[in-house]
Amino acid sequence: MKVDEGARSIGRGPSLLFSMRPPSLEVFSTKINLPQASAGVARQYSGTLGKVGNCQIGVSTHAGSDIASCPLAWRLFLPAPWDGPDAAACPEACRIPEDEHHQPKWRLALDMLDELAGIGLRPAALVADAGYGANVNFRHGLEDRGLGYVLQVSAYSLTT
Repeated sequence: MKVDEGARSIGRGPSLLFSMRPPSLEVFSTKINLPQASAGVARQYSGTLGKVGNCQIGVSTHAGSDIASCPLAWRLFLPAPWDGPDAAACPEACRIPEDEHHQPKWRLALDMLDELAGIGLRPAALVADAGYGANVNFRHGLEDRGLGYVLQVSAYSLTT
């Protein structure tokens, strides 16, 4: 059985297959050079762009099956510079709540999974790209939650 066939069969029936979209999915992918007054904009690597650019990045969780996909949760990624002294006015100008700060993308993803589990949505398996698969904290977080997963990893990665 091919990996694609196996992943598709996991999502059949009443089971849900959750997918973490690429960690560099632009929420506003058509607005590349956004002004600094836009929430979360920073020079950062974007998988969609394939390079570093001024952009916003979102992390999302989707439920999927053989015939459909539906976004369940989204989080705006706030880059680390948005917590620094040079950007003190940016969160206020963008109306970002004071208690929102930079968190790694894998942490945003686990928080979304916890929120979804709180309303009874737990995946039969979670599928994510190498941006998540290479992160040991994310993998351990999935294991701690008892979630099955299929994660892409680089051929050169060591996993534990």
